Amino acid sequence: MKTKKIAILGAECSGKSTLAKSLAIKYKSIAVFEYLRYFCTKYSIPTNNFQQYYIANKQIYLENLALKHAKKSKAKYIFCDTTPLLTCIYSDFYIKEDKYLLDLALKHQKSYDLVLLVSPNIAWIQDGLRDSQEVRKEIFIRVYNFLILHSIRFRVININ
Repeated sequence: MKTKKIAILGAECSGKSTLAKSLAIKYKSIAVFEYLRYFCTKYSIPTNNFQQYYIANKQIYLENLALKHAKKSKAKYIFCDTTPLLTCIYSDFYIKEDKYLLDLALKHQKSYDLVLLVSPNIAWIQDGLRDSQEVRKEIFIRVYNFLILHSIRFRVININ
């Protein structure tokens, strides 16, 4: 049985982490945490494309570890709380476009069995890392448009 990779995308404060954890518990599967959040908490907010590329590759590494663990534990799914695509989109928004990061993100995004895009409709909570509700809306639009532009199938979901 092949473990299915589920990508959970969305802007900051949209419920991705909570959804990934909840689905992993419900389906007795594995949630892959967002490495970017960890990086920002431990070091600082990334300020260059080299850091963003490192973060994207680390996210892929964590997914691969989760897939190995899922195979051993016979878990049906891994739920990925973000993907390198979000790292790429945030990098483009805050720093500048990076062709290498874009190529990596696009190639990897096509490896998921299902892509869920979480709508930014839950209450906004500032936690010291998040920017603003306006940025949240802009990032959601950018992710949505990227998926459409590159013919990546996805479903928009609303968390209430």
